[in-house]
Amino acid sequence: MEAHDSAYFDAQILHCNINIANIVTSATGRGLLVDWELSVETRSFRTTGTWQYMSAALLRKPQRVQTLEDDRESAIHVLTWLALRFSEHDELAKSAAWLKMYDEVDLCQSGGVETGGMAKGNDFSSPALPNFKSIPLNLLLRELRKNFWARYGEQYSADEVLRVKDFVALLEKDPALDAGMADMYRQLAPYAYASSMEALVKRNWLVEVFNKHLKAEDWPSNDKAAANEIISSKGSRQKRY
Repeated sequence: MEAHDSAYFDAQILHCNINIANIVTSATGRGLLVDWELSVETRSFRTTGTWQYMSAALLRKPQRVQTLEDDRESAIHVLTWLALRFSEHDELAKSAAWLKMYDEVDLCQSGGVETGGMAKGNDFSSPALPNFKSIPLNLLLRELRKNFWARYGEQYSADEVLRVKDFVALLEKDPALDAGMADMYRQLAPYAYASSMEALVKRNWLVEVFNKHLKAEDWPSNDKAAANEIISSKGSRQKRY
């Protein structure tokens, strides 16, 4: 994701197809993002990707302009899919049901355009995920997911956000007021919504979150991937656009 940030912020190039096959890892754990032939300049209107890992926003509205947030969401879907498929968790019997949302396909009434992503987006706006045996993995996924809820939960207008931000700024400037009041207002939904949306487009945000959690000392020392038993869902496929 360091390379992804550099391509986007320094060269205005968006990868547009982050998926499992395009993330190569070395024996030392270093990663390499490959398969850039679908990448586009940020002003392009072309939507591309691999269905299972495309953002819910793009699947719901394929005519949308692909953005940095969409690519970063794809990275989260890759990580979550791998965790559900290869990491031990407390809902192994329901693994097929959890993975089903990545294959969700609907048909629009007009034009027969395939859409999807309803379950995938709704999953971000709920706290529910299986509890993984690896505590650091749980913490990493929770922090990554909490910023994406803003894309699919309740939306707030620029005016609503500005009013709360202005009020917080006034509280911070007044030494006579309890400093805790500003913190309290930062917890209000419009402020939290704006903070999450801003994080999604901030340079190095995703890299910083990964690095913070990878430094944790309680990662299991012997946690090689072992495929969880899955009954294949009907109609599963790997689609590219």
